[in-house]
Amino acid sequence: DTAVAEDTTTADVACVANCGGRACGDDGCGGSCGDCTGGAACSDAGVCVPSGWTCAADAYGSGFACDCGCGVADPDCDVSSVTPPPTVGCGAGEVCKDGACGACVSQCGAGVECGDDGCGGTCGRCWDATKPFCIDGACTGECVPQCADQECGPDGCGGVCGVCGAGEMCVIGKCQVLPEPLSCVGKCGTVTAGGCSCVSSCTTTCCGDQVSACACVPACDGKSCGPDGCGGSCGSCSGATPLCEDGQCVDDPCDPSPCSAYGTCDDGACACQLGYAGATCGECAPGFVGYPSCVPDPCVGQTCSGAGTCDSTTGKCVCNAGVTGPLCTVCTAAGATWPACVAPPVCGGNGCSGHGSCVSEQCICAPGFSGQLCDRCLDEAETYPACSTPPANYGIDPEVAQVACSFCGVGLSAFTAPADGADTVAPAVKVAIPPDGATVGPGVVFTFMLDDVVDPTSVTPTTLKVTPQGSDVAFGGSVVVQKSVTGNTLLMFFPLDLTYSGALTVSLAGVKDDGGQTLPTWTGTVTLDGNVSANGFETNLGFENGAFGCILTGDAGVSAGSGDMNPSEGTGQLVLTTQNAATVGQAGALADFSSAAVCGPFPIPAGKTTLKFDYDFASSEFDSFVGQSFDDLAIVAVAGLHGGTGGIPISVNLAQGAIQTTSYGLPEANDEDGLARRAGVATATFTGIDHLGAWATLTFIVTDVADSSYSSVFTVDNVRFE
Repeated sequence: DTAVAEDTTTADVACVANCGGRACGDDGCGGSCGDCTGGAACSDAGVCVPSGWTCAADAYGSGFACDCGCGVADPDCDVSSVTPPPTVGCGAGEVCKDGACGACVSQCGAGVECGDDGCGGTCGRCWDATKPFCIDGACTGECVPQCADQECGPDGCGGVCGVCGAGEMCVIGKCQVLPEPLSCVGKCGTVTAGGCSCVSSCTTTCCGDQVSACACVPACDGKSCGPDGCGGSCGSCSGATPLCEDGQCVDDPCDPSPCSAYGTCDDGACACQLGYAGATCGECAPGFVGYPSCVPDPCVGQTCSGAGTCDSTTGKCVCNAGVTGPLCTVCTAAGATWPACVAPPVCGGNGCSGHGSCVSEQCICAPGFSGQLCDRCLDEAETYPACSTPPANYGIDPEVAQVACSFCGVGLSAFTAPADGADTVAPAVKVAIPPDGATVGPGVVFTFMLDDVVDPTSVTPTTLKVTPQGSDVAFGGSVVVQKSVTGNTLLMFFPLDLTYSGALTVSLAGVKDDGGQTLPTWTGTVTLDGNVSANGFETNLGFENGAFGCILTGDAGVSAGSGDMNPSEGTGQLVLTTQNAATVGQAGALADFSSAAVCGPFPIPAGKTTLKFDYDFASSEFDSFVGQSFDDLAIVAVAGLHGGTGGIPISVNLAQGAIQTTSYGLPEANDEDGLARRAGVATATFTGIDHLGAWATLTFIVTDVADSSYSSVFTVDNVRFE
């Protein structure tokens, strides 16, 4: 049994002939792949080579080159080929014909305008776009494919005469079977008999074992680092030259970093953190002070009235000799008047130039006049002493009535006044800003919220007055009377050219509601220091230069953001809070109650009719006091020489879908439920501002209502004109 099995295992297996594209020679099984005729001999590669061929047999008709001097003509030299293979073995100016090199004779002649000259040059090109094709030496617009006796290759018209099958290649218009792949062993870097060179760019005629025999040839000439093109490396960098650029080790411009600790380095350039500037982030950016801490500069926009310097540590004015006060606007010498701070004749000795009243040795100018001695026009476009009288604007001016805002009615209408039946209940003041006893800076706006619809005709210079304490001479000004459909009124009084320094009495007496009921007399006292003039706010509408152009009162300042309450554009936003302690400003809210900012005056650009700004609001009143009378709110107004308008853009009761926040110190430690929420960024719009006159001021206020706890925050940014 064992012998039988062994005989079966060693039995002969039939041989399979393998010609592999050979035209002649041994098939590997004792047979033949074909016979050569016409006296041709069979080469080792299975190619029929005619007698007399003296070069390598594998080079005959290989399609690699036109070989001359090999005894007989090489088929590669057939000049009928559209793209003949390169000539090998002939000198400059010679061609191979019938197996021999000879001088080239140009094929160009009379009537030939294009095509090959037969010597490696051309008889001309077809430049005319209407005749782009060269046929038989002539340019024509219609190309006729030249495929006579051609199985493959280009047809002379941009196409092909045919495509060879797998294992074949096109040689002079004929498809020929590729020879058996040769081996590259021992021939790396040289050209084999079959036209294969052992380099990574080897193409169709490469030998089958090119990759395994030769692999990839690394390209590291002239390189000290970086990839070698074969998956390896030409070297690595370290030490003083750790970076590799274009194959060479170079210094790292970011090691060590030139950006101190306040920036990031990218290719040697510094990108500084907010508040830092300079090539190495080694200084504070404009609006920031105290390198290396670089905190917002509390002195931005503070000129100290030109009579002192601002201390960037405290934000307070250090006054020059002879003056004092928070804004350096109070003379220290008895009888001296600011800004000269010398003791002239009282009120100029001429009764305030005949255009005002002298009160406490200070001139209170008549409407239309301005200056320390009432010796100039309020409207600088007017000529002194004619100076036209501006409208009083007590009530609703017909022209200013065209000014509207996107929130005026909406804000006030959220507050429902007490029902008064047949209107027999007198109105009452619910909110008064600034509060009684406060000390305020220049540009103050006196604001009142009443729980009734006020008759605007009852608001006159007699019923709403701001006077120097102890005097009946009232300052002129503009009043905004903003009503709501739910029975509330917002009164805002903008004093015109208020240069007085000292105690003021503010009074409401005789104001009536629409049913004829009289508001009980309300009086308050505030102390005013300084004056207001055009201050360039139009160059700081995005608050990128701190509070420049704005007068701040209470806890107000410009901030780069806190928590999720960040600028809507740029790096700065105006922030006002009702915090008892200083949070963004130099002091807490007025009487722990409210804060304000007056920005401007600023010119209204020609042709612009709309003013917009972005705002956000957050409060610790959320969620415990929503829907109750403890309704902290923001108030905004715009006013000019011809009047103005204002309203309430947002309050605790107005905010919808507020989200939890911890911005700007909210919620405070005494907040019972430990929550604070924000309303989210919105845009407010004033239209018709071109009716206000050549210039205007913006007033922003945030205030507690019905209590002085559970603080709120109001932010403003991106003031713009359209």
